[in-house]
Amino acid sequence: MNSFQVIRKESKSDIASSCLIYAIKPERNFKKTDLLEFLINKIDQPSIALKHALDHYKVGFKLNYKTIRTTTKIRSLSVHSNFYYWILKNCDPNSEISRKCFDDIFESRIWIDLKLQETPERNIPKHLTTSSFNSICYIYLEFCNGKVPFNQDCMQYLQLVNNNEIINPIFGISLPIIFGLEIKETLPLKNIYEFNLPEIKFNNSIQNNNNKRNFDKLNNHQFIKRNK
Repeated sequence: MNSFQVIRKESKSDIASSCLIYAIKPERNFKKTDLLEFLINKIDQPSIALKHALDHYKVGFKLNYKTIRTTTKIRSLSVHSNFYYWILKNCDPNSEISRKCFDDIFESRIWIDLKLQETPERNIPKHLTTSSFNSICYIYLEFCNGKVPFNQDCMQYLQLVNNNEIINPIFGISLPIIFGLEIKETLPLKNIYEFNLPEIKFNNSIQNNNNKRNFDKLNNHQFIKRNK
C-alpha cells in the first residue's frame, strides 16, 4: 500500500477505495473476506466508498414490471452473493447500502419466479445454474431475516408473482417494520437453499459510518401516497 501511495500520489484511503471496486467484481467468490476487510479498514469513509462501488456495478433495480417479463437476459445478481451476505452482516439494515443491495436481490428473485411461471415443468430457469439459483433464493430470505426494508418500487413486482416465499416476507416483515407494527412472520424464516457461507468478520468502521434511515410517520404517509 505504501508503494502505491508513492507512485500514484494518492492517500491510502483513495487507493483502497479504487481497489474496492475491483475486489467486489461479480466473478469474485468471497470464500474469505480478508481482502475486503483490509481495504475497508484503510478507507476513511467506508460507507461512501461502498456506495460508489455498488454504483459502479449498477447494483439495484435495472428493470421494471414490464421489461422484467420480456427481457431475454438472465437477471443475475450484480455482484457475488457472498458480498451481499457480508453487507448484511456488517451494515445497518436501514442503511442505503443494505437497501440498494436488497433491491438488486429482490429483482433477481422476482425474475426467477416469472421464468418458472413460464416453464412450470422446470425447477430452475433455463440457462441459470443451480448454484446461482440457490444463491439468489438463499440471500433473498436472509435479507428478509435481517429485516432489511424493501423499496416502494418493489410493489410494482408483487402483482406479477404468486410465490408465498416472496410475498409473505414483504407483507409479514417489511411492511410491519415500515409502519411500526408487529412482525407477523416467525423469524428466522426457514431457508432450505444450499449456500456456502463466507467467513465473516464484524467491521465496526462501517457500522460507525452508516447513514441510517428512520421510518417516521411522514415517511409512512409518503409510502402510501406513492403507492396509490
